[in-house]
Amino acid sequence: MAGGSGTRFWPKSMPSKPKQFLSLFGNRTMLQNTVSRLDGWIEREDWRVVTNAAYRELVQRQLPWMSTEQILGEPVAKNTAPCIAAAAASVSSGIRADAEGAQEDPVMVVMPSDHVIQDPKAFQAVLDHAVEVAIQSDALVTIGISPTHPETGYGYIQFESPSSAQNSSPLAASLNERVQDYEVKAFREKPDRQTAELYLEKGNYVWNSGLFVWRLSSFLEALKETMPDLYEQCESLASKGMSEEAIRLFFEEAESISIDYGLMEKATNVRVVPGEFGWNDVGSWTAAYDLAAKDSDGNASNAEALVSVGAMNNYIDVDEGTVVGIVGVEGLAVVQSGDRLLVCPIDQAQEVKKIVDELKNRQ
Repeated sequence: MAGGSGTRFWPKSMPSKPKQFLSLFGNRTMLQNTVSRLDGWIEREDWRVVTNAAYRELVQRQLPWMSTEQILGEPVAKNTAPCIAAAAASVSSGIRADAEGAQEDPVMVVMPSDHVIQDPKAFQAVLDHAVEVAIQSDALVTIGISPTHPETGYGYIQFESPSSAQNSSPLAASLNERVQDYEVKAFREKPDRQTAELYLEKGNYVWNSGLFVWRLSSFLEALKETMPDLYEQCESLASKGMSEEAIRLFFEEAESISIDYGLMEKATNVRVVPGEFGWNDVGSWTAAYDLAAKDSDGNASNAEALVSVGAMNNYIDVDEGTVVGIVGVEGLAVVQSGDRLLVCPIDQAQEVKKIVDELKNRQ
């Protein structure tokens, strides 16, 4: 899923090139990192990228080996449920029956393109197990992140009894980890601090990562039961061979709704695989600071030279060759991109979206 606008990463992220297409962490873009960490585990011809129609050429430049048929362009953003349904239609339209008339039933792995995962091997171990569960149980599997602190910025997944499928995958065993899955009891909205502390204390809650694994048939059956209109639109799109006109009609007609609200919260056979693989959804410059290397004063900077006088715990991201001086300030984000400059307290970085809204109002 690569259609987001990335407004909280202004001024680096712009409507013409949002954060998933930027090299915010290392030399590769976030989209390229998403693909590269599973390159080979997923064959290149099996990838699908769903993005804003205006970004199709940008995806093609960053993933030049990908065919145009693998890049689906949304003429209008309709949230994650139609996005995922369109990808499912694309997979479904390419399935052919074998000589005996049996049809392939592939497993889909659904991933946002703008997450950071610092331990790809551990991530693959979790996915290995999730794939096994999806195949054996026909469940809709979601990946949960084992919480490290009472975070109020994430949704949570509550789980209950362990399922019968608790065997480690071979890769998990090689990492001396035991990957398990659990029946999902409920999806919980972003909590207040007190509730988040209670979730952490109880131990049967994980962060909702927005990562999903399921068999194509399991997804379509659940979609038919929970969102029959979207199911019919998905089937129609697949039957029309994924033409540009069919894709345009699909997104224009589809209801704008998230996969969590539309499907996952209503489905009856949902399991979660908790994992620890250095995950961060990188929702704002606060997350960028958390992930960055810091000096002895807690300052993170990419400046040509940083002169710090009594300044602590600041995040500096400026254009190449820029020299920065900071005096007596603490907890600031200073981000430059060309003729655009952001200065804000790091702990208020979520509010950057309001700057983008105001700039739009001012045209």
